[in-house]
Amino acid sequence: MPDNVKEANMYPLINDLIMLVAHHVRDKANGHNDAVAHRANSSGTRTRAMNRTTNLGTLNPHIIHSYEKADYKPEGGNDSRKVDFILYPLSSLVGTQLDPIGYTDLATILVCASVYLIQLAAVAYVVVNRKYAPIRALCPLSLAVMYAGSVVWFVGDVFTDDMAHPRGIATNCIVTTVWLRMVLGQNVVFGVLLVHAVLAMLRYTFHIDTTHSSRRRWIQFIATAGFAACDIALAIVATLLPKDRTVRFVDVLDVCEFKQAFKNMGVVQAWLLWGASFLISALVASKARCAHNEGRNLVAACVALSAALTFHTVVYYRKPMYPATLGWRIAAVCINQTSCLVAWWIIAGRTIYGCILYRDVYLAEWDERENDNDSAHSTDNKAY
Repeated sequence: MPDNVKEANMYPLINDLIMLVAHHVRDKANGHNDAVAHRANSSGTRTRAMNRTTNLGTLNPHIIHSYEKADYKPEGGNDSRKVDFILYPLSSLVGTQLDPIGYTDLATILVCASVYLIQLAAVAYVVVNRKYAPIRALCPLSLAVMYAGSVVWFVGDVFTDDMAHPRGIATNCIVTTVWLRMVLGQNVVFGVLLVHAVLAMLRYTFHIDTTHSSRRRWIQFIATAGFAACDIALAIVATLLPKDRTVRFVDVLDVCEFKQAFKNMGVVQAWLLWGASFLISALVASKARCAHNEGRNLVAACVALSAALTFHTVVYYRKPMYPATLGWRIAAVCINQTSCLVAWWIIAGRTIYGCILYRDVYLAEWDERENDNDSAHSTDNKAY
């Protein structure tokens, strides 16, 4: 059987096996000697597991024996919580790997959080110097929104990719995967690129002056409001649909299980949004004279974010249970956040560098390029 087919059907089996082991070990720790078969017959779910495995002890007796000596005490009386010392060796029973959440996950979270904390200084610098003409042309508010979207995307990744044990509202997969990761994270980042691409197209392709503050503000507001309305409408529809048609939380494994149709919709939506940003940016870069290489910068930012989309598209379909493996979930989070950081710095890095190191000289060069670009467009319009 292909690996992706086995993994797609693995959640119910692992769920049942862990429930069997958890009950078995708990009874041993409490001094009870009820037979595993009696436990299986008392629950329809565990009966299905026994039918699949005939006898839990015959699958791997030394694993079960090691758990008989363990002092298993369910946290808060809930024996369906994920217990790492049970999950890790139990994975051998079903031919997969279930790496426990540990210090590597914590180190990855701390490193990403530290990087975002450092980048916050750059965002604050952009906002404080928003009246500086080269920075004002970058739309400081949209850069701040893009940064906020990246942070929310990171928070959604932490729970969607099983890097932390979810508690409370974090066990609601609609909140973590749809609202945090997709709507307020990924789509916000792509939406900022799309708005920047639209503004560049209006200015350099259709020669509409978007540098005027009031006009730019209105164009940016209309584009952002239209995109936000579509984005939120999609999230509301996903929230109202039954969880058995979208995404549900597998309590024993602490992971979210996506339904195939919902997964397909999310992947297609992300690629359409990225594709619109890329095509408009490529059109601006190839057909228009950009004063400050805005088209090329936007194309480069889209290419950086395509790494995250490509990676997730591949693992979603080839390894749907990737959050259970340490290497895959670390790679997923690192690729996502690296792509977001690279895209942000491609757009704003050169301007921030010039503003900090040679502010007056860079402003004079920027004004000169603006004047040259306006003269070139005026010449083209007269020739036409």
